[in-house]
Amino acid sequence: MKILILTWRDLAHPAAGGAEVYTEQVAARWARRGIDVTLFAAAVADRPAEELVDGYRVVRAGGKYTV
Repeated sequence: MKILILTWRDLAHPAAGGAEVYTEQVAARWARRGIDVTLFAAAVADRPAEELVDGYRVVRAGGKYTV
């Protein structure tokens, strides 16, 4: 199974809050169960465009209105 999460911010975003914490906890739990999870969020300065976090892939591109 593969899951794609589309969201404006991830935990690396300076304006991240409770919604991002919740979303990323769910993504990490799915990944621990063997599900291929990708979280797509807006780009963040000084963060890579793609990285592995807690077993799931984070892809960052675009901004607030173009993500």
